[in-house]
Amino acid sequence: MERRWVLSLQREGRIVRQGNLNDEVEILNYVTKGTLDSYLYQGVTDKARGIAQLWNDTCISRTSEDIDEKVLTFGELEAAAEGNPKLRQFSELKNKIDELQVIRAEYNKETTRVERRIKELPETIEAKKLLIASAKNDLITAKKMQTDGKLEELKLITHDSKTLTERKHINSYLAKLIQLRIEKPYDEIPSFKVGDFKINVAMSADRAHPDFAIKGERTAAYRIGVGIGENTDNCQRLMNFFDKGIEKIIEIDTQSVEKDETDLTQAIERAATKFPSENEYQETLKAFEELEIELTTGGYLDNGEELAGSEDFGNCETESIEINTDYDENDLTQEEYNSTI
Repeated sequence: MERRWVLSLQREGRIVRQGNLNDEVEILNYVTKGTLDSYLYQGVTDKARGIAQLWNDTCISRTSEDIDEKVLTFGELEAAAEGNPKLRQFSELKNKIDELQVIRAEYNKETTRVERRIKELPETIEAKKLLIASAKNDLITAKKMQTDGKLEELKLITHDSKTLTERKHINSYLAKLIQLRIEKPYDEIPSFKVGDFKINVAMSADRAHPDFAIKGERTAAYRIGVGIGENTDNCQRLMNFFDKGIEKIIEIDTQSVEKDETDLTQAIERAATKFPSENEYQETLKAFEELEIELTTGGYLDNGEELAGSEDFGNCETESIEINTDYDENDLTQEEYNSTI
């Protein structure tokens, strides 16, 4: 099939190549009725359709699989040579089934993923709601440290129970803990407190920039990045968090729960929806099976049970061969041995 296509391109190349003095050329492609031309051109058409889907980004599946070449049986060759139109119908039905099976398999895989998501989402939603509830309690605790809705100063209690209120002393203390964490990323280092919140300098994905891990009633610690450098004001970072940070986290978690609940509703609806082209697939499969039986019964398709004309040898006599179980292949006479050399 590829050779036929290449030869066609070569022929056209000879027509339109440089040196042709004709202003116009007409290229005709002949298809002879009653030959394999129609079957071969159909194969080229199928390939062109698949290439066009990939080129135009309209592929019916997210994956492209190599499909075996169409192989004609002897019966199909005979039917094609005779110009039997049902052979083309048979091939078209088979191609349509293959296409629908790819879409159907992808749809079923997506359904499986959706069903797994339906099992996971309720637990995820419940866990997020618990985080929101405990974060609201932390927000109440943080509000107690504010004056007129704003945190005016940070009161930090060090690991050795010293109270720091001046910004420069707090930043100096924090800088030492941050540097210690960078130098000893896996060692335990002292923690400190701000109000009822316990704070650690914790490792992050970037070892050079740790996080502040702030623990209140919320089961998961709040994490904010630390600043590195002489002029970094980590005291202000903590003050900003206790001013507005908890409220923002509650807002983000609430939006996340709403999205998960919407996803759960849509997932349940999606899982209950059958393959949209299921009726078309079943009808095509039924038509294909009926046509396959008709062509097989008519001798146009090989059923794989016997070779054509085998009935002509049904009455042939065969010679019975007896096998001597006592025979030793090494037990040869000199004459027999010489004949093998």
